[in-house]
Amino acid sequence: MSQQKLRLVLCMGKTCNARGDAEPLYTRLVERLGMPHDFRSKALIRWEIANCLNHCSSGPNIIIFPLWEHYAHVTPKKIDGIVDEFIAHSKTYTQED
Repeated sequence: MSQQKLRLVLCMGKTCNARGDAEPLYTRLVERLGMPHDFRSKALIRWEIANCLNHCSSGPNIIIFPLWEHYAHVTPKKIDGIVDEFIAHSKTYTQED
């Protein structure tokens, strides 16, 4: 049995980032979590970017997988709270296949 870890995914697609709205979110995630990792990473705190999360009308969007927690209309003011919650959950969350 393997354990699945949480991962945070920031949409950087053309709609979510149409006016550069997702770029400050990306910058803040790098400051808080380091450079993005892909889904195969063994890192405890994993995050990555996506070209589309299929919630274009509510962007910028972040989804926490595999929980499917969706954060819509994310702003720089909201990002630190999302990251704090993600870190807290990442340290305690495991899901067996």
